[in-house]
Amino acid sequence: MNVHDIYAKQDAALVAGLRAAGSTIEPPKSLDSVAMATRAVRTVRRRRTALVVAGGAAGVVVAAAGALALTYDAASDRALLPGSSEVSAAPSPVASVEPTPEETVPQPAKLPAGWQPAEFRGLAYAMPGTWKAIPYDEDSVEWSGPGQEIEIEGDPGNEGMVGSMADSMFMLASLKKPGEWPRNGESERVDLDVQGADRAVLTTGTDPDSQTGWADLVVHHTGGLWYSAHLEFVTDAARSDQVVQGFAESLAFTSSPIEVREGIEGLQGSGDLPVVEVDRETPADWEVHELNGMRYSVPAGMSADPVDAALTDVETWMVPDGVQDGVDTNITALREYDGYGATTTAPDDALTFQIEGAGRVQVTIRESEPWHNGATPLDVQFWVWDEDMSGSWGINATLPNTPEGERTALRILGSVSIS
Repeated sequence: MNVHDIYAKQDAALVAGLRAAGSTIEPPKSLDSVAMATRAVRTVRRRRTALVVAGGAAGVVVAAAGALALTYDAASDRALLPGSSEVSAAPSPVASVEPTPEETVPQPAKLPAGWQPAEFRGLAYAMPGTWKAIPYDEDSVEWSGPGQEIEIEGDPGNEGMVGSMADSMFMLASLKKPGEWPRNGESERVDLDVQGADRAVLTTGTDPDSQTGWADLVVHHTGGLWYSAHLEFVTDAARSDQVVQGFAESLAFTSSPIEVREGIEGLQGSGDLPVVEVDRETPADWEVHELNGMRYSVPAGMSADPVDAALTDVETWMVPDGVQDGVDTNITALREYDGYGATTTAPDDALTFQIEGAGRVQVTIRESEPWHNGATPLDVQFWVWDEDMSGSWGINATLPNTPEGERTALRILGSVSIS
């Protein structure tokens, strides 16, 4: 079965499902306008930050520097500085609803008075009782805490409007090691001892412009996923110190890596993905390359990109193909390269094939979104994980959107092996 046959079947099923659902769609009975406005502002702010940091590069997740809310909670704790042996209790405990036995949340390593337990992808942690979880998606979690009133700068006519910027925490889990988070000013980095983790690093600092605190946390579940949490504060430094300390001391893995992976759709191995037939007959004139344990081949005559020449974990090969104006064929191979990588779940159109010694293989072969010049080349995104799912390699390729371009893609994929 070739790529087009597989996608044609998936497209037909999707169209049929949409037609069946079309007559049953109804608008919600109620809309939370405040929640919608909050999410809209948060999304715009993330996009603006992503454009500044990564030039709009796909796959980069950027957390907002605080969530815009329309309410203000003045309750706060006076804090202890980092290194203190305990966390002060909140002055006024927050009432909570006891979960049912089926909804019992795993207990964190430490639960300060007035705080609430939480869990994400097998990682138990605690948050202050005044903070509230914001539904996001299954691969991440977001919290919003107390804030401070600010005057909103906007279009003419909106002068004098008052809202609040809230403290926030954004955490996501991925198979890929997260890259460095872009920050301004000096920072302090410490290693943490987290139950079930083989690596945990906490970095804290103060923004030199706003004089507000921030914290970034990276934790690796031994034999499992990577977790990254980003905390932004708009309130006083004492509050940020207290929250960061309590959050860091509460971390503990309460599920095994296998249990976590089994609970995530798309991570039970490659058996859940449709199989694509790759071409394992590599032409004799193709060039064989090796990148940190992954062997692969590229067509003859491709030149190495000098920008990547000095790097040890990424290499790119390029050649003008002459098929579409302004589009060159390029193939990039990478290994544990910060800023790239797959998330925990596979795209809907992901495919797989067999590679000896791999824990998981996934690939998408699709027509790209139109470029600025109208070109729509073939876009190939390939990832292979080692047997214990602790490391990965990738190949990203832009090829002519022709039958020969698709054949080249299948030959590249068929040449891959890992060791």
